[in-house]
Amino acid sequence: AYATGSGFGDDRLKIGGVTVSIDGPVTFGAAWMNKPYFDAFGKPAAGVQEVSTEKLKQIALLAARNNLRLNTCIGGDKSADITLEAFEEANREIPIKDRRWVIQHIQFPSQANIDKCKELGVAITTLSNSEYSRGAEVYLRRLGEDYCARSVPLRRWLDAGVLAAQSTDGG
Repeated sequence: AYATGSGFGDDRLKIGGVTVSIDGPVTFGAAWMNKPYFDAFGKPAAGVQEVSTEKLKQIALLAARNNLRLNTCIGGDKSADITLEAFEEANREIPIKDRRWVIQHIQFPSQANIDKCKELGVAITTLSNSEYSRGAEVYLRRLGEDYCARSVPLRRWLDAGVLAAQSTDGG
């Protein structure tokens, strides 16, 4: 109850939302992707869905009903698809456009993902250094041309009018 509406706290710490991790990073083969890729050991990977689609839909609806900001942390494009599906379903009952819900770490969005974020008012954070820090050749070999071609398209996010931030999460 304390994290509803405008949240609670003071000028130093305020709680106003929740975070849910849907999958994991590409680096470990945990990013839930629509197409297979190779993990750090050269083994085929498709990722791991840590939160079921139905559970995510329940969380999104609960967050919307309680006026909480929802932040999802994702790695793969399939996790982006189901996250936006859950956001859209919650939005049908309670509009989320002005709530500044967030998709964190979105690296491989489709144009449909970008358009849906704009439509729903979803802000995104992305990171280019996580895989690029391992070298372009490694990135291309592990993920393939399709994923590399649409990796971290900051210009497309900005041109679409989506609130986008670049973050760093790699070494």
